[in-house]
Amino acid sequence: MDSKAAIQAASSNSQPKSKKINNIKEALKNLQAFKKIVIFQWVPSLFGLEGKNTRDKLAKKGTTLHIIEIAK
Repeated sequence: MDSKAAIQAASSNSQPKSKKINNIKEALKNLQAFKKIVIFQWVPSLFGLEGKNTRDKLAKKGTTLHIIEIAK
């Protein structure tokens, strides 16, 4: 997920308006059934702030860790 609004929608108890959000919520339910924990954290843009390069490098590295493909 790439926005704060998407994370909020996925964590909401209300019925999602978006099919993509509904798919995410279903995938999260499936993972819960296997006792998996998923944590989403929104990180605001740090454009022009100190630490931006470090944040970007860590974010890129995080995209390669423990990748699990969820059936569509």
